[in-house]
Amino acid sequence: MSLLLTGVSYYFFVMPVEDKIKRQNVQKVQFEKALVEKQKAPENLRKLQEEMVQLESGFKLALEELPDEKDIDELLWQLSEVARRAGLDIAQIEPLREIPVGFFAKIPVRMTLRGNFQELSLFFQKTSQMRRIVNISNIRLSKASLSKSDAATASSSPILKADFLANTFRFLGAQQPESSQKANRGTNK
Repeated sequence: MSLLLTGVSYYFFVMPVEDKIKRQNVQKVQFEKALVEKQKAPENLRKLQEEMVQLESGFKLALEELPDEKDIDELLWQLSEVARRAGLDIAQIEPLREIPVGFFAKIPVRMTLRGNFQELSLFFQKTSQMRRIVNISNIRLSKASLSKSDAATASSSPILKADFLANTFRFLGAQQPESSQKANRGTNK
C-alpha cells in the first residue's frame, strides 16, 4: 500500500513539478541565448559604425578618381602636360560627346601623338598613374611621315604616330542622364 501511495504521490505531485522544471530550464536556455545575442548587438553596432566610416572615406577617395564634374579643361591640360613631359608632339586632342552609362558617364577624348616608341610608352605609363581614371583604347600605331627638317634631326628610333581614345569617367550619382530628363520633361507636360 505504501508503494501505491508513493506512486500516486509521485505521479500527481512530483511529476508535474519535474515537468515544470524542465520547461523552465528550456526557457532559461532560450533566454540565455537571447541575452547573448542582445549583448552582441552593441558590439556589432560599433563594428558597423567603424565599417561605415571606412566606407565613407573610401567613397571620398573614389570620388577623387571619379569626379562628379566634367573638368574637361583640366583633363586636357593634364594629358597635354603628360605628353609634353614624355617628349611627344601633340597632333590632335579633341574631347568627344559624353556617354551616360548607368551611374557614371564616359568622356572620350580623341588624341593623336607623334614620338618614338619609348616616349609613347612613357606617356601611357604616366597616364595610368594619373589621379583621375583614364583608360586608353583603340590604339593605332603607324610610321609618321617626316618633313625634310624632321628627317634631318630624326634619331635612329623611328617616329610613330599614335591615334587612340583616352576615356575618362565622371560620377552621375542619383542624377538621371540628360536624355532621360528630357524624356521625363516631355511626358510631364
